Amino acid sequence: MIKYYYILYFLNFSLFGQTIISASAFNAEDVTSPNITISAAEGLSGFSSSDATISVTFTVNESTYNFVVGDVTTSNGSLSNFSGTGSLFTATFTPTTDGATSIQVLSNTFSDGVGNANTASNTFTWTKTTEAADGLTSD
Repeated sequence: MIKYYYILYFLNFSLFGQTIISASAFNAEDVTSPNITISAAEGLSGFSSSDATISVTFTVNESTYNFVVGDVTTSNGSLSNFSGTGSLFTATFTPTTDGATSIQVLSNTFSDGVGNANTASNTFTWTKTTEAADGLTSD
């Protein structure tokens, strides 16, 4: 763990005109787990559309160095074009078939710079529908 040190200086003046400097130190550790939120450019979690793919964004509340595409769990689809560094990552999600899909990052799959494991993300859901020849969608 990386420790952060803070030194506090106190200036005291004595009755004899002398300046007395005293210092005390304490440390604080980063023990906060990173959390991650999944969103999509095309709509909010729970939306339905006939899009062939959706653009997914993974936003972490602090920088991480080891978040990779394998940390993401998907159902009825897969991720491609995964990229990003620090606290912002993007990918393209392609459904396997029409119907319900989901994307989630489980807890303890990546960490921050001092080794704190992540908390689980929200579960992002999308229903892929079929566009009929008349331009209407059907489930």
